[in-house]
Amino acid sequence: MKKVIYVMICMLWLTCANETKNKSESVEYRMEAISAEEDDISMDLKPINYEQLAEHKLMEYFDLLRLKQEHPEFEKDIISQLQGFSNDSESIDSYEKIDSIINIRQLGKLIKESDSIQKMRLYFDIVSGITTTSDSVMAIITIKFITVEGRKIPSTKVMFKNIKE
Repeated sequence: MKKVIYVMICMLWLTCANETKNKSESVEYRMEAISAEEDDISMDLKPINYEQLAEHKLMEYFDLLRLKQEHPEFEKDIISQLQGFSNDSESIDSYEKIDSIINIRQLGKLIKESDSIQKMRLYFDIVSGITTTSDSVMAIITIKFITVEGRKIPSTKVMFKNIKE
């Protein structure tokens, strides 16, 4: 009886050891496949859709403002994140008590100030309770190229500035 148990334990041990070896080989294979895909992605850099990027960042900005209203206990952290979107503290305070923004659209053309700075004017509607008001901001898009492992990768930052009319 003891011999049968020893044989079973040995077979179980060998089976588990073999399974672990196969798993590690498949993980290495997947890692190689992923890094090959990343190389393909970095070689095929597509042009940036600045309007879509600015709209996405504007939505993120207003989501942070709404989060600040709903959770004042996180106000300090949220304000530091909001400052990454705008250096102007007035622009942060001017959008109090908002429910959402809708109808984001670019009006006019993209203004190219330099190779690394582009501006666009975004119009949108602010929904607050049952009222809807229109507003606009200037989106300032800064593009820098970072060299990673010998390849240049674009890094974009979007900041917003209130437009005084």
